[in-house]
Amino acid sequence: MHLVVSTPDAAETAQMAAALRAALPRFDLQATVGEWQEGLPADPRADYGIGWKPSPDFFPAHPNLKAFFNAGAGLDHLLNNPAMTGRLPGDLPIIRLEDAGMGQQMSDYCRHQVLDWMYGFSRYRSAQARGAWVDWDEAQALTRSQMTIGVLGLGVLGRRVAQDFAGDGFTVLGHARQVRAIEGVRFVPRLGDFLAQSRVLILLVPSTASTHHLLRAETLALLPRGAFLINIARGALVNEGDLVAALDQGHLAGACLDVFGQEPLPPGHRFWQHPKVRVTPHISGPTLLQPAVEQMLGKLARLRQGLPVSGLADRSAP
Repeated sequence: MHLVVSTPDAAETAQMAAALRAALPRFDLQATVGEWQEGLPADPRADYGIGWKPSPDFFPAHPNLKAFFNAGAGLDHLLNNPAMTGRLPGDLPIIRLEDAGMGQQMSDYCRHQVLDWMYGFSRYRSAQARGAWVDWDEAQALTRSQMTIGVLGLGVLGRRVAQDFAGDGFTVLGHARQVRAIEGVRFVPRLGDFLAQSRVLILLVPSTASTHHLLRAETLALLPRGAFLINIARGALVNEGDLVAALDQGHLAGACLDVFGQEPLPPGHRFWQHPKVRVTPHISGPTLLQPAVEQMLGKLARLRQGLPVSGLADRSAP
C-alpha cells in the first residue's frame, strides 16, 4: 500500500508524512508514504491520498486513488471549488476529520467569546485604554439561563459546542438539516423560529451551495435585537455587507468572526476597525497533527477491513 500526502506547504507535508510513518505500526498498516507538491511528476502507485487543500493537479496525478483523507473538517476547498471541476473524480470517497482536538478548542473559543461579551469586558478594556474608571453596567446583568445560545449546525463539532454550553448552565437551542437529539439542547426544526430565539448565534454549518450567504439581511433581521454572532465555520455563510449594516443599525450588538469570505482578511476591510466586530485569524479550531494522524489511520484501517467509516462526505448534499 502506498500513501501520498499533499498540503500547500512542503514543510507541513513533510511533517505530516513523518507522523504517518511513525504511527503506521500501531494500526498494523504496511505502507510507504510519499510526498507530493504541485509541479512534481505523477505518482500512479498511490492507493490513498491524505492531506489538506491539495492542488487541483493532485487528483489527475494520482488516478488510482481508492479514497482521499481530508486533514480537516471543512470540505469546501474540494467540493465547492470550481478549480476542482473535472479534476476531482465524482466517485472518489472523501473522508474528513470529525474532531481530532478541534471540538475542545472551538468550544473553549466560543465560551470565552460569550463570557467576554456577556460580562462586558470589552467595555472595561476600552475604559482602561482611556484611563477611565467605569461602573458596572447593571443593564448587562444576565444569568446563564437567560443567555440563550443557538448553535446552527449539529455535526460532531456543533454537538460538542452545544453540549458544553448546556453543561455550563446556558439555555441552548440547536438547528440542523436533520433532527438531532442532544441532552440539554432543545432542537428547533424551523430556521426562522430558531433564529428568533437565539440571543447568541454560533455558526457551525458546512459551506455548500445551499448555505452560501445563509446569514443575510432577511435572516439577520430574524435574530433578536441586540443579538451577538459568532462565526467559526466558513466566511461564505455570511453576507459581510449585510452584517455590517445590521451592526451599524444597532440590530446586532456585535460579532466575533474567525472566518471570512477572503482570507487573509484584506487590509482596509471594514471589519478591522469596526467597533462591534472582533476579528481572529481562523484560529478557533486548528488541526492538531498527532490526533489527526491517529484518526485518519484509524479510519484507513477500518476501510481496509471493509468496515463502516464515519466522516464520509455526502457528495450528493446540496
